Amino acid sequence: MAAANSRENGIATKSYYSKLCLNCNGMISDSRLRALGICENCLERLPATSRGAFSELEKRGRLREYKFYYDARREFERFFDFFRSLLKSRPWALQKVWAKRVLLGRSFSLVAPTGVGKTTLGMVTALYLSTKNKKSYILVPSAMLVQQVYERMVALARKMRTEPRILHYHSGLGERERRDVLEKLSLGDFDVFISTEMFLVKNFATLRRCKFDFVFVDDIDSFLKSPKNVDKILYCLGFDGETIKKGLELIDLILESANNASRSTSERISKIREEIELFKQRNRVGILVVSGATQKQKQTKRVCFCFCVAPETTRIPTRLR
Repeated sequence: MAAANSRENGIATKSYYSKLCLNCNGMISDSRLRALGICENCLERLPATSRGAFSELEKRGRLREYKFYYDARREFERFFDFFRSLLKSRPWALQKVWAKRVLLGRSFSLVAPTGVGKTTLGMVTALYLSTKNKKSYILVPSAMLVQQVYERMVALARKMRTEPRILHYHSGLGERERRDVLEKLSLGDFDVFISTEMFLVKNFATLRRCKFDFVFVDDIDSFLKSPKNVDKILYCLGFDGETIKKGLELIDLILESANNASRSTSERISKIREEIELFKQRNRVGILVVSGATQKQKQTKRVCFCFCVAPETTRIPTRLR
């Protein structure tokens, strides 16, 4: 919230804004906000770089919230450099926005026209997370796409210092190949797994034991044809049956409050939300990104819960193409 401009000797001075200092959440001037986002109370003199500001705050024992912003910024730059090392180009502005959400641990729905780099982002993100010993699962709607994504990811992986273990499964594989994939999945001997939704349905017991850190669903309409798929993905991300049940109850309560709001309903909604968030924090639940050019499927209760877990929805008008 902006404070009124002050005047000194009849001359307008800087504007000040409350609760916008990145370190102490206090008042900050517009010039400092444009620079590094650190107010005068935290640092009397601003260093030239964010790294210098971080070091100075740490040395003076004043480092608070700025550590989160500094670490996040460094992580973003590492990812962008990794992206460029594989594709020989920087990510587009939209891809940067989506990547930042994933790196901040946020699940979201990504609805955008074909050709803006959604699948590319999913593949590069999975490869990047493999460097941090995290497992990813990419779901696509057909066996042909499984093979295409696999071949492209293998080609990109060859440019990495350490090639990740990439598995794929589809009906076109030989019996021995399918058996080997299932065995490696059971042992957790992989970094990235690619399959169709049909594999998820038929081999859910195996996938559930894998515990994925990142799940990328390509083609949300195909995926949501069976709302039960949502339950299976939530289990793969680390949710348990009790939390999923609470999520479905949450949807009922939200719909009820829309028609007949009451204090008891609002309190119950807040309580369930807190319980779900607490479960996510305590159990290192994975990140879900669902992608598609459209989103036409009916919003069933399970689908709604999916979006309570992944509340952010990105829509890009077709005209932006």
